[in-house]
Order: sequence, then C-alpha cells, then structure tokens
Amino acid sequence: MNNKIKIFIAVLLFTSPLYVLSQIEIQEYSKDSITRKGWTLIFSNQDPSFSPEIISKLKETFFTVYPPLVKRFNKKSADKVVFVIDPGYDGVAATSDDKVVFNPLWFKNHPGDIDVVTHEVMHIVQAYGDTPGPGWLTEGIADYVRYRYAVDHAGADWKLPDVDQNQHYTNSYRVTARFFVLLEQHKEKKKIGRLVLVN
Repeated sequence: MNNKIKIFIAVLLFTSPLYVLSQIEIQEYSKDSITRKGWTLIFSNQDPSFSPEIISKLKETFFTVYPPLVKRFNKKSADKVVFVIDPGYDGVAATSDDKVVFNPLWFKNHPGDIDVVTHEVMHIVQAYGDTPGPGWLTEGIADYVRYRYAVDHAGADWKLPDVDQNQHYTNSYRVTARFFVLLEQHKEKKKIGRLVLVN
C-alpha cells in the first residue's frame, strides 16, 4: 500500500463522525484537585457550558459538609473524593464508592439545589459496599443528613414533608428523613448514628 493511500485512510478514520463523537464524549474541559485540611476533592468537568459559579458552590459545599459528616458518622470514610460533571448522565446525581457523578442539566434547571452534594457525599460516608441494606433506609438517612447539614435549603426550596397519617417510615427519602427527625425529637439522637452504619 503506497503512502498516499495510508494517509487517506488515516485521515478518514480520525475524522469520521464516530471517532469525533467518542472524543467529545470523553473530553474533559477542566480538572482540578483541591486539598484542604487533609481532605482532597478531584473535580472533573466534562461540560464546557457548565456554570463556573455552580462549580465553585459544589466545591465549597463539599468542604463545608463532608468533614463534619465523616466526624459524626464514619471516621474511616475516604479522605479523597471525585466529583464528575457528566452531560451523558441523565439522572440527578449518583454515587459509587468515592465518586459522585452529577448531571449538569439538573443544575442548569435548578441552580439553587446545591445540597445535592450533601445528600450524595453522605452515601460515601455510609460506605455500605455490597450489602447496602434497604434502599428506603439508605436514601432516608441521606435526606436526613441533607436536612441537618444543608448549606442552602431556601435556594433549593427544599424541606421535609409535614407528617401525614398515610405516610410510612419506609417511604424513603424525605418521608424517612422526617421519621428520623421525630426520633431525634424524642431523645433518640444516638440511634441515628447507629442506623447510618447498619449494613
């Protein structure tokens, strides 16, 4: 095969829509590693249009809420956490091990919902591994923590529901969080800490 044909094939291959698309999907527009008082946040942004102001808020919220959660609930939690802004993810946010993936579109539509961070980093603190227990408990604890440690309830217009006789503590998320708040109000604060580490 002569050199002209080789060059043509190489140009065709590397300018094909599939190749270009795959490069766009994994393009990292910014990456930052910040360490404060022994805690490290690695922040990877894959969305060039994502708000720098929200990036700053996500970072600050991590350093505000994560250390106290580790101190109260699980001192063996990771000291290095990864945040990824991923336009290919279509949920709100998801946590796996010590990594949280965020959907940038969610924050574009809900810029005040910064305490998604508080909820998600609590999943890192929970560190249940392969035996997470019931989902309603895991998510209820994370929303209880959001209620107690949030940096901006008002900005997200976020609150726990009023008590309703049709609710059950296994309804998950905010309803379960409301149950934990009721437990606290009846002198059972220490039980919340024990529940967090159940697995």
